[in-house]
Amino acid sequence: MRWVAALLVLERCTSLSTPFRRLLGSGLSDMQALVAAEAARQATGIEHRLVKSTARISGLSERRFLLVEDAEQQTLDDVAAAMDACNAGTVLSLGAPSWGGNDPQSAIDAAAVAYVDRYHLATPVATHETTWEPGVARVAAHVELDGARRDDFDGRWDVSEVVVVDGLVDEPLRAALLSCLGGEPLNPRTWVRGGLSDVAGRRGSSWGLRPAHLEWLCGSRPPDALVELQTRLNKWFQSCNPNPIVSRMPEACFGGDVPPIAANAPVASDAGTFGYHVDADPFLLPPSPFTDFFGYYVNRAAAKPRWVSALVYLSPDWPLHFGAPTRFLDPPSKRTVDVAPTPGRVVLLDQDVSHCVVAPRKVAGHRPRFSLVLKLLVHPAHPLGASDGDATVRLAPPFEEADLKYRRHMRVGSAARGPSAASAAEPWELPPRLDPVGDLLQGLTVP
Repeated sequence: MRWVAALLVLERCTSLSTPFRRLLGSGLSDMQALVAAEAARQATGIEHRLVKSTARISGLSERRFLLVEDAEQQTLDDVAAAMDACNAGTVLSLGAPSWGGNDPQSAIDAAAVAYVDRYHLATPVATHETTWEPGVARVAAHVELDGARRDDFDGRWDVSEVVVVDGLVDEPLRAALLSCLGGEPLNPRTWVRGGLSDVAGRRGSSWGLRPAHLEWLCGSRPPDALVELQTRLNKWFQSCNPNPIVSRMPEACFGGDVPPIAANAPVASDAGTFGYHVDADPFLLPPSPFTDFFGYYVNRAAAKPRWVSALVYLSPDWPLHFGAPTRFLDPPSKRTVDVAPTPGRVVLLDQDVSHCVVAPRKVAGHRPRFSLVLKLLVHPAHPLGASDGDATVRLAPPFEEADLKYRRHMRVGSAARGPSAASAAEPWELPPRLDPVGDLLQGLTVP
């Protein structure tokens, strides 16, 4: 049952007595509210008092917050520090100008929008006019894996997804994107050994983009080819969802440690150097403005941004026997799915999917397998317009709208068992078959 907390408001007085300001706090105990009031008083020298209200942030009814009237950022920081010191948990600190009347709703929503804008939590990717339409692309495979019941969140059954899309990046765009990375053969002015850094606290030994080049790609004026890719991805998600907002992963999530773009160029000599990892998991993020606003949640949660990576294979003329697929893992069963790096192929994956790079085979010689990764957040709607209902972002069109003759739908390992088997206290057993549209195979490959 959803818990709706009473709110405490500090009333501003303009009488001859000492003036005071309003502060609105949602989901706090009386003691926590008093701590916040004292912190605001010490920061401003102005008294704060408490009155009751039932206001809340539109679309984020569960979010605990403080709204401080006429507060500068330092005051908000001091109040937030006081909340941390009293172990109040995650509390969003907002500032707003003085509001009239007894209804603070417009001030609350305006402060929330300003917070989102300040930290670029939902800034749309740069796009431009394009003639490309999603109808020319096809879903080559739709893989579900890592099935589990979300006992720590809402108790629902959950599976991670990997969607393989061909036709989103055509040959001219593939060539233009590779040119943005220095072209082929590998350009040492663009690439550097040990430069790959796409996970917080970890830097690989393989080829990665030089910092200056990566900064250019991540900057406010990206090259036209990258804008075209973002435009097509935006149109793809628009075709799968009602009015989503596609944004890059905000810097506010990890600071500058993890950029929203990564590129990789593994070669045969890199064999054995890559391990499984996840790009990100909103349930395990470090404290940040993002977690203060959206909280900690399981990826694919309703009415929450979905963390999605868009992987694009850029090498021209890459024969299947060269290898170098991306390998996806179902941790409970240890089953794997390999996606072949077909030139121009796009792989949309949940960022909490375990996956790894596989180095090219020796037959590829010294040729690198080029790829580009955009780390995205796909919002089901504007943060303050999101429904409290079951609005989960889709990575592919619904089945009834898809041409199934082009789609290979696979439920792998734990995802094949379903919620009833996952809740049973019984040993792991692998079924010989799945549903009519998929097979359970060890080392499955999407060619």
